[in-house]
Amino acid sequence: MTRFKKFLKVYLILLSISWVYQLIFPFPTAPTDEQISVPLQDKTGTIINSLDLASDSSNAPTILLLHGSPVAVEMFDDLLPELRKSCRIIAQDLPGYGTSTRDIPDYSVKAHADYMVQMLNNLNVDSIHVVGYSQGGGVAIHLSEMLGSRIKSLTLLSAIGVVELELFGDYHLNHAIHGAQL
Repeated sequence: MTRFKKFLKVYLILLSISWVYQLIFPFPTAPTDEQISVPLQDKTGTIINSLDLASDSSNAPTILLLHGSPVAVEMFDDLLPELRKSCRIIAQDLPGYGTSTRDIPDYSVKAHADYMVQMLNNLNVDSIHVVGYSQGGGVAIHLSEMLGSRIKSLTLLSAIGVVELELFGDYHLNHAIHGAQL
């Protein structure tokens, strides 16, 4: 058996396991504390629909928790009770995850940051501490650029960077080179 066939076999086994896992432990379907709607735009900026973001929030200094992929906001379940003792927490499912709208035209971290800005504006949040984990780190980096002084602190945990700035600065070229490396 060639190396490629072995790799393909292992990949298909892991893919099957992930599908079985999702059948046994499906994403939650009920909203958390609240649903927030923001305009859904295509890549040209044209509003085509609305985007529902599932949100879980409380009172005090505000912390925005941005989860990674492929998980959703429940990854913070153990952390939320402790943080809520002294902070207002905004922990929402990013678009495409959990109970937030799944069918969106742009899944980039920049688009996710745009949606978070709209959500924070809808919630009238003037200042915020941002924590980004994994993919949420890329969203957090874009948020820091977009919100400037509204962000009081930025914490990145095992975070990705801004994909557009990796290697050659071109998303498609970077992915072609990474693909060739495989």
